Amino acid sequence: IGAVIFLIAQILIQVNDSLFDSIMNWLNKLENISDITALMIAIAAFVIALTITIPISIKIINKKEF
Repeated sequence: IGAVIFLIAQILIQVNDSLFDSIMNWLNKLENISDITALMIAIAAFVIALTITIPISIKIINKKEF
């Protein structure tokens, strides 16, 4: 997930610097959020990642022959 985010950021830098600047301004605002909010965002990101990766992993395991 980190690599995907990095690649998207690199593409945004090359395609449109002003869009990247607005995203960076938004990310800088995240520094001012409370610890509870940051924890809730991290938990939500974790749950989203699990809901994406678990079905993919199950499909891969089901196709694999042992």
